[in-house]
Order: sequence, then C-alpha cells, then structure tokens
Amino acid sequence: MERILHCLPGNLDVGGIENFIININRYIDKTNYKFDYIVHKKDKNFYEDEVNSLGGKIYRLPNKSKNFIEYKKQFIKIVKNYNIIHIHSVYAFTFFEAYWAKKMGVKVILHSHNSSASFKRRMLHYILKNSQDRYIDLRLSCSSAATKWMFRKRSQNKTVYIRNGFDIHKYRFNKLSRDKLRQYYDIGEKDIVLGNTSRFSAQKNPLFTIDIFNKLYLNDDRYRLVLVGEGDLKKEIENKIKELKLIDVVKIIDGVKNVEDYLSMFDLFIFPSLYEGLGISLLEAQINGLNCLISQNIPEEAIILKEKIFILSNEHIEEWQKCILNINFNELRLVSLEEFEDFDVKNVVNEIEKKYFKLMLTK
Repeated sequence: MERILHCLPGNLDVGGIENFIININRYIDKTNYKFDYIVHKKDKNFYEDEVNSLGGKIYRLPNKSKNFIEYKKQFIKIVKNYNIIHIHSVYAFTFFEAYWAKKMGVKVILHSHNSSASFKRRMLHYILKNSQDRYIDLRLSCSSAATKWMFRKRSQNKTVYIRNGFDIHKYRFNKLSRDKLRQYYDIGEKDIVLGNTSRFSAQKNPLFTIDIFNKLYLNDDRYRLVLVGEGDLKKEIENKIKELKLIDVVKIIDGVKNVEDYLSMFDLFIFPSLYEGLGISLLEAQINGLNCLISQNIPEEAIILKEKIFILSNEHIEEWQKCILNINFNELRLVSLEEFEDFDVKNVVNEIEKKYFKLMLTK
C-alpha cells in the first residue's frame, strides 16, 4: 500500500479542489492507496472526520507566507517519509514544495487547478513558473487554460488532462428536495430563485451577483437569491446585503454536503467568476438541468449543455438582467447523463490510479 501526500493550497473545507480530492479519496482502491494531507489552519477542517474514517492523516502546517522558515522545517520533516507528493496548485508559489520534495528524493505530481490569480500572485507566479517546472515528475491539469497558466510551453504537451471527477448521478433534479428546502426557507413556489454554490472569494465575484439580484428585485419582488459557500468575503457579502436592505430575500448558507439539494431548489445558476481552472459547480448545475448564466472567463471544458448556457460580460450588468428576464423558468429539468460520463468519479479514479502506479514504477 502506498501513502500519497496531498499538499493543498488551503484546507479541507468546502470548495471545488477540496471536493474533488475527497471524491477521489472516497472511491480509490484503499488496499493500494491511502491519502494524507497538508493543510494550513489550526481549526477543524470540514472534511476532517471523513478523512480520519478513511484512514488518512492530516498535518497542520503554519502559513507559508507568514512563517516561511518554520513551514519549510515542518514540510521537509513530513515529506521525507513519502515516495509521492501530489501538490494541488493554483499558482506557482508551490515551487518551494516541489523543490524541497524533489531534493528529498520524492516523486512530485503538480496538479494545476486554476487559470489566473490576483495581481500580486500573478507577478510571483511568472517569476517562479519556469523554475517550478524543472522539479515535476508528472503534470496534471483540469483544463487547457489551467495547463497554459501553470506549465512552461515546452512542458504543456506532456501534461495529462484529468477531469474533476464527482458522483454525477446524485446531482440530477429532485422535486422532493426542492419542495422541502423551499418550505424550510419560506420560499414560495412562484418565487424565482437565483443561486450560486462556490467559495466566497474575489475570484468568484459574489458582490457582482448581489448587484445583479438587486436590480432584478427592485423591479420584481418574486426574486430570491441563495448563496451556498464559505470564504474570506462572507462578512463583506453580509454587509452589502444589509446596505441594500435585502436581508429578507437573500439567504447565505454555510458550506453543506448536500449541495445537490440546493441546486434543485434553484431556478437559475449565476456564475460570474473572474477566472476558473474548470468550474466544477457549473457542471453540477448543468446536470441538475439549470439554465446557467456565466462569465466569459469559464473554460470551454466546463460547458457541456450549450443550450443551457448563456455567456455574458462582467462589464455590463444590464446584459445579465436582460438575459434573466427572457429565460423560461418552466422548462423540464431532466438531463441525460451520457455527456457527463467522462466526469464520473469512478472513471476519473481509474485514470488517477494508473498514473500513480506508473509513477511508482519509475526510477
């Protein structure tokens, strides 16, 4: 049995990368592989109990930016006990983990999950990107945009595209779940629910979503907004809702394990991200049969049902408002899963197991 050390950009809380890793952990052959994790907060992680039940270990390291020396010391002490490290990266600040692990004789997998970053991070990314690439044994990526972002040009054709696998069957529309949640949150059947399920971060552009909703609600009080997630911008989101006097019609739901039920409660999915590695929540929304309004920054690999997708510019909020007013909310929500089979977690796990096994055999 091989223990794989996963190095996360954050923690094992609710989020696209974290959900993907946990999904793989649930389905991987545990007679051959066990997953351990490096996280970066002292508090309990959302998935911590599940990781423990799956036989995994969680290492809590200090923030690398704030305590670099101590982080390096603890990282090296941990990584030297492994043969393989699977680094999940959103920008090339992971150069250090790749470099330290390689120097310790550990095989390095670097998995690209994003396609851009904030201005300061972009500057650091471009400084470290080419150097990081020298210490990687296996390059994985969730989209062509994520490949171009993370790896130097000469290595991009060596990168393996791994889809973000999940249980596609559980995201189908469920009328019973819809009715139960609407009753619980006092949302009428004739109310129109706009929703989003993602981190509360600048990348996901949640304040823009609130602006869209506010314009709609001022003209039609049947509209409701439900935001499911957690993140650094939660307080700012709450303050904006108070300022606009929308407390009674906007619901903020902390991270949940039954995201599929909330999708069934929605009438429309709003996804105005500034950038994405893929956009797993958009795939889930499409399986649920939702019409989806998305920004121009979403990778094409996440667009499966083109008839359900409306691509708009984040520069023109009126376009979003106009588009929503023209949508038919009485459409059937039944979707064939055939087009989503490549994202089925069991198929993705099979591909990852092959990559791990091949890497174990190489000298």
